[in-house]
Amino acid sequence: MVLGPYKREVLELLDFLALRWDRLLLPGDIAKSFRTSSGKKISERTIRRWFDFLSAKYDFMYYPTFRVEEFGLKRVMVLYEGSKDPSIYTRIPYLSYIEVGVSGSLKKAGSAWYFVPSKKIREFENALACLRDKENDRAGEQRVFKMGSPVALTGTVPEWFSEKGPVEDLKNVSGCERFLDLVHRSLEKDLKEHARDPPDTDRRSEENEENNGCVDIGVDGPRHPFLKRNPLFLGMVILMYRSIPKNRNTLLREFTRDPSWAEYISTLPRRNGFFKQIKKAYEMMQDRSVFDTFFIQTRAGISHLTREFSLSSFIISVKTPSEYLETVAKISKHTYYLVVTPPAVFPGMAHIFAATNRPGMEKIREYIVQLVEDQDRNGIVLFFVEKPHLRLMDLAGFYKNPLELYNPLKKEWQWKERTA
Repeated sequence: MVLGPYKREVLELLDFLALRWDRLLLPGDIAKSFRTSSGKKISERTIRRWFDFLSAKYDFMYYPTFRVEEFGLKRVMVLYEGSKDPSIYTRIPYLSYIEVGVSGSLKKAGSAWYFVPSKKIREFENALACLRDKENDRAGEQRVFKMGSPVALTGTVPEWFSEKGPVEDLKNVSGCERFLDLVHRSLEKDLKEHARDPPDTDRRSEENEENNGCVDIGVDGPRHPFLKRNPLFLGMVILMYRSIPKNRNTLLREFTRDPSWAEYISTLPRRNGFFKQIKKAYEMMQDRSVFDTFFIQTRAGISHLTREFSLSSFIISVKTPSEYLETVAKISKHTYYLVVTPPAVFPGMAHIFAATNRPGMEKIREYIVQLVEDQDRNGIVLFFVEKPHLRLMDLAGFYKNPLELYNPLKKEWQWKERTA
């Protein structure tokens, strides 16, 4: 079989992984349960070969997305408009990615997304103020929002592609409504999470105003006792973001070669004891109750396939959770791939990223524009130009992954700014 992203077996494997969003599977685990539509088994060796080839040539991704609050972090979106150089936002630590495009008023606009440690909110706000005061032309106007947990919805993958490429109509494809239950479940957890925040988390008292409006929330490292007892679990999450491990032995090698964890590893028992801890950390990730506590879902996809479609991102105001859910449900009917992020607090701003074919995108854009006009939501519509996402590595960032700023020895998040 000549391997490529449009091969039927590859598309079926992607769909298989997307539907198993509540666990993370290594190739050996996949080989035990995956079957093609013809009933064919795929060996562990073949699946590893597919992963390697698709990762190298087509940007295959397979990783768990986590509930940042349990790790002592807050998800923050900085909405900017009129920036002459969006890459300036890489100076601030914990950047996840940057979006670039144009606003509804045709100005250059976009968003910068961060995982901000709860005890580093003051440093974060001060760093933003510095950009605004000293680099106003490059930074543009800013608005900052605390966001909820993003959920990815995927349509039935084999329906959306033939061996020649993407399907260009909507007649024989279903949207990604099958993931709406996950959107509901995740939003419900977000609302409970906000209820757990200290009362002044989203208010600025006079004392906070004197301290540049910064509110001291949470702890300096992972707040959950489980993570404090098992720091290798967080290390496992970092590894999964960086690469797709082939097996448990690969996990061991990755940890021993990682400079950010080397000092912590040196304090552990030698190889056998360390291997047992790695194995235990991986097994924890397979436990349904543990996964449900710390993770939103496991995402599987090939960026090459997503980029074959029209891509747009929309940032709109939503007044209530039901309004947000209704908007997501309507858009999902016409979409191959959808990532939706609610505000942490309602009313607020919701972020919607959609990848679909031209007929589907026309319907989505018509709906969004009508929504903004009819309900006077003061919405901001971003239609992407060239690259929808500028990843940190594309911008020669200071670190590969915001999670890598965690110090396992001190059990805290570090703060390191770029100066150039």
